[in-house]
Amino acid sequence: MRVIKRIVYFALWLLCDKSGEYKVRSYLPKCEIEAIVRAFYPAIAAFFETEEGKREFEEWKERKGNEVTK
Repeated sequence: MRVIKRIVYFALWLLCDKSGEYKVRSYLPKCEIEAIVRAFYPAIAAFFETEEGKREFEEWKERKGNEVTK
């Protein structure tokens, strides 16, 4: 599951800049990024449906909330 989390974080990094706005930060064509997402989506969705996935997502949201308020 670590690999899946890293892929999700990388995909988000590709799309999100420091200002929080979503912009493409890659030379990959959008269709290739979408193909990667489609390939990994079933595993990612299955992970976030588990108790561990839900717990980790809540922890992540809490950390992000703390970063924004700093």
